[in-house]
Amino acid sequence: GIYINQLFIVIALFILGLTTNIYILGLGAVLAFICFPVSQTCTQVIWQQKTVPDIQGRVFAFRRVIAYSTIPLAYLVAGPLADRVFNPLLEENGRLADSVGKLIGVGPGRGIGFMYLLMGFMLMLMTIAAYAYSHLRNVEIELPDMIPDAAPESGIV
Repeated sequence: GIYINQLFIVIALFILGLTTNIYILGLGAVLAFICFPVSQTCTQVIWQQKTVPDIQGRVFAFRRVIAYSTIPLAYLVAGPLADRVFNPLLEENGRLADSVGKLIGVGPGRGIGFMYLLMGFMLMLMTIAAYAYSHLRNVEIELPDMIPDAAPESGIV
């Protein structure tokens, strides 16, 4: 479930990066916002099954701190990066106007579109690398569950 959802998120990022049509942008955003929670839920299930119950609170809190600590950094960096780096590259006479600009267009908003394409490409590479690493791909099989099955063996409740 994780890898399939990650690939749908990659598709959504490519959609967001390749178009300026508001309806298609909406479709890409909806696709991404549907796939993010499904992917996170699949991941959370694995963590809950594989983590010893006594330390789950600490492990999940640490995971959340790491994940959420990057959000302020993203907010601080994304705007200036778009305004000062990517948008100038894809202006009418920008450095990438004759290469990338021929694929995605030039002008307002195309720098941000290029950022989405780069994010999609990086996510695709990370997903492929994660899938290629057999221990990560098979973590549900190779790593034993730490939470015993709640179903009684005798069948008597």
